[in-house]
Amino acid sequence: MDQLKQIWQYRFWIAVALAVLIPLVGYGNISSLSEQVQQRESQLNNLVTQLNGLSSATNPNPSWVREVDGLREQLRKQVDEAWRVLYERQKPFFVWPKTEQYDFAVEIGSLDPKDTNVQVPIVVLNAYRDTYPEQMREIWRLAEPRQDPDTKQLVDFPFELITNSPLYWDFGDRTPSLQEIWLAQEDAWFLKSLVVAIAATNRGAQSWRDAPLKQVVQFALGPAAVDDSFAKSGKSLQPRDLQLSTQQTTTSTTSSSSNEQGGFYVEKTEQFVSVPAYLKIRIDQRKIWWVLASLSNAPMPLEIKQIKFQALRLRSPEEEQARKSEVVIRGRREDAFYHMVELDVWGVIYRYLPPPGSEQPSSPATAGGAQ
Repeated sequence: MDQLKQIWQYRFWIAVALAVLIPLVGYGNISSLSEQVQQRESQLNNLVTQLNGLSSATNPNPSWVREVDGLREQLRKQVDEAWRVLYERQKPFFVWPKTEQYDFAVEIGSLDPKDTNVQVPIVVLNAYRDTYPEQMREIWRLAEPRQDPDTKQLVDFPFELITNSPLYWDFGDRTPSLQEIWLAQEDAWFLKSLVVAIAATNRGAQSWRDAPLKQVVQFALGPAAVDDSFAKSGKSLQPRDLQLSTQQTTTSTTSSSSNEQGGFYVEKTEQFVSVPAYLKIRIDQRKIWWVLASLSNAPMPLEIKQIKFQALRLRSPEEEQARKSEVVIRGRREDAFYHMVELDVWGVIYRYLPPPGSEQPSSPATAGGAQ
């Protein structure tokens, strides 16, 4: 306590000393902070000057632009070449029927169905109408159906599946319009793509028993063939480029969904159109890999989106007769019936449109020039 009393006696001089020292320390700290602020301000000013210089300069430079334009041109040529190759691969399937009097590729295929001023002789329109059923039968024969005695009879595929499908146009006795003929021909090409894929699946088979694809139960193209993922996506099919008038739709005797107003294509670009497709088929389960690969690698490829299969547990006629006769059969024989399963396939068919400079149009989308 005595020591504190002594310090207290000199409290005035202690306060004077502190009053002198504190400003000196504070000045030093403030001086250092001020220098940092000035340095930072200088750095920011330099950045602003550089940015202003960039904004006033030519950007990008000419050589950079030339390089990018060159790469873009190379890419365009590669795309155009791929487009040409893919179209040329499919081109043999885009054919119009012929008769002794008329080549419909010239009489109809060379015309623009969107041109309302085009006049086609009634005799030509009726000739196509009369030729159409045989054209569809020839497409059906490509599958080697068992119902046709003049083929290898590789697949159970009744012609009625085609005539009852939305792709078949029943003109009856009336004269079809140019627009109806174009749509009917495009549907024939889409049907042909499925039939050719079926034929490719059974390539090399000698009979129904060794054919991987044994029966066509059902097929569809367009709105009736969308898979679950597309249906749940909320997207809509895009309309065909050629639509029928209300009068034509009303007077048509066909109930085809393909010629009704509305969507038909999944995608429609300058290079191709894609259409949803569905197949219900019966196959040899041991060859399911081959069936799917053949469908995917067909000239008009089917991009598979969804599949479903189930066992059928069928018996051969011999086994069924033995069972009914109460003949004891030890186990099941591994034959064509034993391994048969039912396969549902949903996918998308791609049809490539003719590139610029092609000889003649092969779809309503390109007839008379691309729209």
